[in-house]
Amino acid sequence: MQGFELANGNWQGIVTANRIAIAPLIAAGVVPEGVQIPNDAALTTAQLNVSGTLSPDPNTLQASGTGNPASGIRQPECHGHRFNRRTLAGIRDGDRLQLSQVVPDLRGALNSQLNASGTLADLSPTGIRFDGVFNFSQIPIGAAFLDRLEIPSFAPEKLSPYLDNSLTASVAWNGSALTLREVTSPAGFRVAGTVGVDFNRSLPITTLDLNVAQRNYDLATLPVALPNDATPVQGTLDFEGRVTGTATDPRIAGALQLQELIVGGTAFDPVLTGTVAASLQAVDVDLRGNQRDRIALNAAKTPAGSPLPYAPRSLEVRRGDAIAVGSCQVEIFPCPNFALTVENFDLALLEPILPVRGTLNANLNANFRQLVVSGSTQVNQPWLQSPIGPVEAHAVEADFRYGDGVLQLSQARLLQGGTWWRDRPPVNTCSVGQWTFATSTTQNLTVSCKLCGAISRTCWRSCGLMTFQILAS
Repeated sequence: MQGFELANGNWQGIVTANRIAIAPLIAAGVVPEGVQIPNDAALTTAQLNVSGTLSPDPNTLQASGTGNPASGIRQPECHGHRFNRRTLAGIRDGDRLQLSQVVPDLRGALNSQLNASGTLADLSPTGIRFDGVFNFSQIPIGAAFLDRLEIPSFAPEKLSPYLDNSLTASVAWNGSALTLREVTSPAGFRVAGTVGVDFNRSLPITTLDLNVAQRNYDLATLPVALPNDATPVQGTLDFEGRVTGTATDPRIAGALQLQELIVGGTAFDPVLTGTVAASLQAVDVDLRGNQRDRIALNAAKTPAGSPLPYAPRSLEVRRGDAIAVGSCQVEIFPCPNFALTVENFDLALLEPILPVRGTLNANLNANFRQLVVSGSTQVNQPWLQSPIGPVEAHAVEADFRYGDGVLQLSQARLLQGGTWWRDRPPVNTCSVGQWTFATSTTQNLTVSCKLCGAISRTCWRSCGLMTFQILAS
């Protein structure tokens, strides 16, 4: 201690210390679980102005000063610390703290300034209060971390241009809830609200009540896995709404607007506006353009053991003269009788998912309890990109049934070279890749795989560059 003075029963002095071990704080549980600090971490320097009385009462002790913590971690500076009657207060400045040094799954650097306070009697998260500003050089959650979630068809690497943006958060912690005064990013992201926390639970986040807004989100960065040759969805998205619920049951609802939406090369009205409500149990979207275009879907989570994780209750897609309208015909879910009518539907809209083209007219019935689809279809100018080459014709009509992995065609007619060719009822089945086709021998229709020279009267065979050729027997 330097500069020690004693007068009238009061004393004061200056305490300087180097390399104060942090290990005892770790052992005491002050450092939250998951935060990694080197075993030899220490306060590199600390200087305190201390004072008190000769009374043995520790409540008379007062101290203030500065400290630079954690050798081995980039130097955040703590200054303005005050200790008075067993209470603590201070300001913490962090200068480009590399987050990966603290939590390996986080990325980027952090600048921060926090005003913190608490008591020596309770140094747990519930006993500490703070408010301040965090400045992240990047949105700290990286695509590599998201990829470990192993969500089907989830492609988090597409989010990288979005996650590379910086993030600023003005926050406050009262011991039981985190208040987000404002969280903003140049990516157009804005959040404000509260997050309830209970550290006695296995999942500490108890409640969510957040106002969320997103401007000009590029739909090409949607984290959805597509075939390599698929055309990505194009356009931008604006959203403003709320996120409520819990960490295990989040719910989102608000106003949604899509600008210049293009799917599979097909453009919708320049602006589609409407509402969206989504949770782990259901999704409800209804967007309308300024002409006739509309995208509406109501779907719900299916019970365990169902063939699909979600199934639609109703569906309506309108784009110009193209219409696809479906609804459940009974009050049972998942629906065993879902009627779908399709008129002038451009199959290019499905190209981000399926490599097909053509204009579809159909009356279909789907059983989502057993994953069976049947009905009659007509496709003009059909085109299919298969693994062995393109397949196309002038038109095709067929009645079909798909179930149990088997596609059965009946009353099929194919227009090629100005002539309609008709098959007979199916009598044989064979496998092509992951599909099983049921077809029939016919006097008028055969399929030739030109490059391998094989002619099949019973199956659509995959050999070489598949080309359909109508031959008269």
